[in-house]
This record gives sequence, C-alpha cells and structure tokens, in this order.
Amino acid sequence: MVWVVASNLILRGDDSATHQQETEEEKASWNVNHIQGPGFEQIIDTREGTWMNLDVSPDGKHVAFDLLGDLYMMPIEGVNDKNAQSLIHLTEGIAWDMQPRFSPDGQHLVFTSDRTGNNEKGGDNIWTLHIATGELNQITQETFRLFNNPNWSPDGEYIVARKHFTSRRSLGAGEMWMFHRSGVKGGGHAGVQLTSKPTDQKDVNEPIFSIDGKHLYYSEDASPGSTFEYDKDSNGQIYVVRQLDLETGKTLNLINGPGGACRPTPSPDGKTLAFVRRVDGKSGLHVFDIESGAIQLLYDNLERDMQETWAIHGVYPAFAWTPDGESIVFWARGKIWRLNVADTSLHEIPFRVRDSRQVAEPVRFPVNVAPGKFPVRMLRWVRVSPQGDKVVYQALGHIYIKNLPDGEPTRLTSQNDHFEFHPSFSRDGQYLVYTTWNDKSLGQIRVTSLSKKDDHENRAITNKPGHYINPVFSPDGSKVVFQRTGGGWLTSPLWSRDQGIYAIASQGGQPVKITESGSNPQFGISNERVFLQQTASDTNADNRKLVSISMEGKEERTHFTSTWATDYQISPDGKWIGFVERFHVYVAPFVQTGKTITLGPDQKGLPMFKASETAGDWIQFSGPDSNLYWSLGSDLYSLPVSLEQMTASDEDTLPEPKINNISFETEHDKPSGTLALTGGRMLSMVHPFIEEKTTLIIQENRIVDIGPDGKVSIPENAHVLPLEGRLVMPGLIDTHAHGQQAASGFIPQQNWVDYARLGFGVTTVHDPSNDTQSIFAASEMTKAGLITAPRTFSTGRILYGAAGSYKAEIDSLDDAEFHLERMKAVGAFSVKSYNQPRRDQRQQIIKAAPPKGMLV
Repeated sequence: MVWVVASNLILRGDDSATHQQETEEEKASWNVNHIQGPGFEQIIDTREGTWMNLDVSPDGKHVAFDLLGDLYMMPIEGVNDKNAQSLIHLTEGIAWDMQPRFSPDGQHLVFTSDRTGNNEKGGDNIWTLHIATGELNQITQETFRLFNNPNWSPDGEYIVARKHFTSRRSLGAGEMWMFHRSGVKGGGHAGVQLTSKPTDQKDVNEPIFSIDGKHLYYSEDASPGSTFEYDKDSNGQIYVVRQLDLETGKTLNLINGPGGACRPTPSPDGKTLAFVRRVDGKSGLHVFDIESGAIQLLYDNLERDMQETWAIHGVYPAFAWTPDGESIVFWARGKIWRLNVADTSLHEIPFRVRDSRQVAEPVRFPVNVAPGKFPVRMLRWVRVSPQGDKVVYQALGHIYIKNLPDGEPTRLTSQNDHFEFHPSFSRDGQYLVYTTWNDKSLGQIRVTSLSKKDDHENRAITNKPGHYINPVFSPDGSKVVFQRTGGGWLTSPLWSRDQGIYAIASQGGQPVKITESGSNPQFGISNERVFLQQTASDTNADNRKLVSISMEGKEERTHFTSTWATDYQISPDGKWIGFVERFHVYVAPFVQTGKTITLGPDQKGLPMFKASETAGDWIQFSGPDSNLYWSLGSDLYSLPVSLEQMTASDEDTLPEPKINNISFETEHDKPSGTLALTGGRMLSMVHPFIEEKTTLIIQENRIVDIGPDGKVSIPENAHVLPLEGRLVMPGLIDTHAHGQQAASGFIPQQNWVDYARLGFGVTTVHDPSNDTQSIFAASEMTKAGLITAPRTFSTGRILYGAAGSYKAEIDSLDDAEFHLERMKAVGAFSVKSYNQPRRDQRQQIIKAAPPKGMLV
C-alpha cells in the first residue's frame, strides 16, 4: 500500500508534520508541547508497556499502539532487534496521544490527544492523522466536556467518541457523540448527540459501530443507584454492554450478568462481539454470539479491568480483530498478544521501543518546618468597627483587636478556658458580641463592652450550652440574632436540637426562634427585618439567595440570588450589596423591585464593579462612609463605594483598594530543656536499621546526638529516661492525610482525629484537600502550642475543576497566579490541582508556582 512506503519517509525524517506543528505553535498563546520550566530527556528502552490501546490495520499487516503518550506503528509480526527500523514513530511531543484507530481505508488514524488545538486550548480532543503525510486534523474542539475513545463508522465518513461530563463530583458520566471526519475545518465540530448520560456520576464508555453501521455498542456502569461508589462488587454486575439502534433510537442491554461486560469489539463478519468480563477476580477475554447469545471464554489472564473504579478513558484498553476474523490482538501484562479464536492458542507480538521523552522537573522547594517565629495568616471573621478605627478578628483560637491603622493586635480577653469565635460589632461600636467553645461545657454567646468606663464588662447572654454561631446586633443594639447549629462526629452531639435562627435580648434572656431555615444573619437599616442566606442547590448551581424575614418569622422575601456566590453583605445604610463569587469581591446597589434580582460576575442588570484583582473574604461595609472592606490572609483591604465608580466608562479610573497588614508574628511552640533516651533500640532509615543499646539526645525540638550507650556525652542538665530495650522510631509522615479540623468553624480543644494520628506514631501530616479556613487555623494553633496535633501542612481547598462554588476557573497563566497567590496568602506552601480538565490549565498552575515558591 502507498502509505506504508510514505510512512518510511516519516521515519527517515520528513518534516511535513513537524512544520505543521510549528505553525500551529506559532499561532497558539500557550502550547502544550512546550515544557514550562526546567526539564530533562528521559531515555526509554522497553519491550513492555502499560495500559496500551491498539488497533490492527484493515489489511492485517500492521498494528498501531500507544505508549507513554506517543503513537507507534509496527508490522503485525512485531519488532525485534533485527527489524527495529520497522517501528514507525507516528506522533511525539509533550502532548499525550492515545487510543489510535485505523480508518476503514487504512489511510488515517483517529486518536485522542490533549495537544493545543485551533482554539489555543489543550485538552483531550479527537484528531486524525494522515499516515502518509503526517497531516493532522482536529475533529472536536471542547474546552471542558472533553472527548476520548474514538472509533470510525464503517464507511469512514464519521467518528464516534465519548464525551465526558462532570457536575459537582470530579467523577463524571459519559455520552456518545458523532462527528464528520472533516472536523473543525468542515465546521461540524459541535457534533451530533447519540446517547444521553443516565446520571451525573455513572460511567458510559467505549463506543464502537457495528460492522453494518446500524448499531452502536458501548459499555455502561449499570450498578444500582445514581451515584458513583468506589470498590463495587465485581462478582456481581457492574458494567453491561448496550446496543443502540441508530435508526429507531432504541437501546437494549446486549451483554449483562455476573462479572459485567465492557470493551465491546465486533468481529469482521459482524456476528460476534469480543468483550471483557471479570470471573472469580480475573479479567478474561470473551466472545458473544450475537444471534444466539452464547458466551465463550477465550483467555482469562488479562490485566485487571477497571470496573470498580473511575474509568473515563475506558474500562479496558482497546483491542482488535484481525481482518480474517481468526485472531484477536490485545494488550495484557505489559505485552501485545495474538490469540487464535478457534483453538485459543496465544502468541506474543514482540516490540521494542528505543526512544526518549522530554520530562519537566517537579516543582520543589525546601520548607522550614519549625521556625522560631511564624506569621499568623489565618484571620477569620475580620470585622471593622462602625467608626473605622478598629478591627477585630479571630486567630489562634481567640479574638484579637487592633487600632487602625497602626496599632498592635492584642487579645480581647485573657481567659484560656475556652476558644472564641464569630466576633461582631454593635452599630455604635461600643460592644462586641462573639461565641465561645469548650469541648466539655460547649458554647455560649457573650457580649463585651469596649468602653473603659464599663471596665470592659464581659457577660454571657445565653443561659444554656449550645453550638452558637454568627451572632449580630440589631441596629439599635437591643437584640442579638444568632444561629444555633448542632454537633456530632468532631464536637459533642449534645444540645443539638432546635436548630435555626434565634433572637435574644442583648442583656440576656430567653432566645426566641425566628425561623428554622437560613444562615449568616445580618441587618440592613431596619430593626424589623433580618437578612439571611439560603441555598437551593441543584446539580449545577448552589443558587445562594439573600432573603429577609420579619423578626416574627413572617413575610419572607427573596432579594438576590446567584449561581455560585458564597457570601452576601448589606451595607448598614441599606444602599449596597456586596458578594463574593469565584473568590472575587463584587459590589452593586441594593435595590428593591419586589422581585428576585440575579447577581453574578457577568450580570448586566445593575451597575456593578469588581472590587479588586486579588481574592477576598469576610466582606463588610463599615466606617463613617460605609466603605467596603474585605480581607485575604494577613491583609485588610478597604475601598470607598459610589455609583460614579460603578458607572465609570474607563476602568482605569477606579480607585485602588488600600491595604493594611493587620496581623502579627508569634513564637513557634517548642519544648524546653534536654532529654536523654538511653538503652533503647533505635529504628533508623539506613542499614542495619535497628541500633541496639543506643542513646539519643534531644535538645528542645532538635535531635542533637545519637550513638551507642556510653559513647554519647549526656549533658548534666538532661532529664534521663532509661528505655530498657524499648524501640524508638522516627515519627511517621502521612503525606496524604485527611481529617476534619473544625465544625461550624469551631476548632475543638482536643481533636480525636489528631490524637488518633499521634497514637499511631504520625507526627507530621500533609492534607491535600481540606477546608482552607479550618485546616490552616488548626495548623497555626498547633504551631503555637494551643492544641495537640501532628505538625499540619495542607494545600487547603483543592484547585477544583468541576462544578461547585469553590471551582478554580483557570483559562490563563494570570488565572493560575491568582489562585496560587490567594492560597499562599492564607498559609499554603503547596496546592493540589484537582480535576482541571485540560492539560494547558494544569501546565499553567505549574508555571505559576515557582515564582511564588510553591509546590504543586
């Protein structure tokens, strides 16, 4: 065939494909094939591969396969040292190419690649390669609902592929879509939908046309329920093979039963389907007679399929029949095999790939785990006084108050019986209300005077213990409205009934329930109505609402709603509404229309502006001019608000926010004195691993000496602890730890999760996904010696790419820098890029990290 000769031209160095690639790179503002940072060349010399998808050419002479992100082609007899030149390297580069399939005429391959496309984005899309010329053609152009597992229609005019869908969970579902082979150039890259996802979390995969083109076969997770579950029982039925009638649209389960069924592959005569099924824990290659329904096991030593797991790229790698229908070629256990269907004889098709890959260096920086001092960055419930002269916040388990702009932060109280949370000023600035937490006596709501003439009076206004959060004064100061929540798991389950929004006299008394629903109470200008936040979540939106209700719990009105807002704040004069969405702070006029107004970053119904290019939290309006305030880490931001700003045609005329560092440094806790452990058996990290009769000297928080008993000098002031042969080992480091650190914002005084870790010898944890505020607050309290826990490091909240209010939207290097900066500001030295669907997004995060000294 002509293309075989031309393919050898590619091997000898024809640069037509390379030239086209360079042209595409020149157009793109970000190119996946460029290493973003230091890298190195990794030499490859292998006769085995992992999870290799393959196909057999229509003439039966060649096999195309993927290996480590590149595509190769070789004679069906295989490649060894004698005919190494017969291995053709079809694609190369940093981009990940996989799942090659020959066109019916054998002239093209369709495959999945995350290379940069015509839209300058790099994610899994479908491409074709003209084998003779190396010409690439982009078929799909998705930036979020990405594609994989392509296959040709029998006439070679169309391509079917799996489209990946995620909602709130990173685990998604699939649909089958069909495209004309002309792709983006032909204007048909939107495609035609063939199937609909049955749920948002159950996988649908591995589409392939029947030989006559009348049906589509595919695999589907048919396990009970609508949500994905890990570790399903593979002895029962997980996946089934379904058949779609392309004329009538009817779908039926074609192959089901114990052990499931996946990766359907029709024989050349169309009478048989090869597929994979799990039997007695072993994945086997089976054939299904379409007419009779008979099933035969051909081979039971495949690699383990992925039925129990998340298998968006296929439950088993693609395999193929030979054109004569006598054999099936597949990958298993690192090798490519040819199995004779009639007698099940098995022959290896050898290959040897001697090649190289460009590999980027990992992003790494040293971390000082126990400095003498550390900056306190996790400031919570940051509130500026109505006069604008003070700021309060919670840090290190207690409330601090600071005179603005240059005062020193000081503790509000001197007590150490309980932790303090949720501070809020009265409208006259004379009082502060806050909540407390003690693991045994639970919580209170307390009011303290900020006036010296009252000798800083501090009193509890609740007479029963509880889980109290978010207290606020009414505008006239006569009442405090608060939220009562419940405990359990991390905190005491006691006093958890009758949750809701309550009002109580600011002098104390009996609380009165206003409503059971809502959170984050606040007031505008009136004492008569309290504003609350509610959510009406669905699959693709939180739909957070700002509602108001009378103090008697009547006449609820919905004022604003937003798809993904995380907070609303009303100005005290009722003129402005601030909100946080996608980590940015926005402000708009508060208008009454009798109807619900939709807010969002792209809303055009009201004048609005984004307050800052930095992230923000704890928004509020305060001060004599109702300035807008927000904070990020140690910094307090302030900005005057006016309609003139919002309606200015030139964004350059908007004022820059003022920034004030309002935090402080504190001492890192460490033990005092010297400890000598003698006569112990020491477990080391080097041979011989167990050192008998050893002495270990610890000075404060450092090991200063270790050696055989009698040969280590023990300081005179040391406390000597004879171990009498007991084993001493280094503390364990859990690099992927998870565990709740707070409940309703409360950091418990004794967190059983951390005590359990310490009990099992874990002295350091790195948590790659936790609530940002909770984990860094607990980490700083551990550093300061206020709670007992392992050294705690974390990424905070993941840089999430699926749906959710905390989704980290990344479409540029600037976006990536924004998210890394906001995480670094609150104490992170590492971030977790999680389910960012496109390769360019993940590369941008990596590119943004080194200048900030952060790990990814």
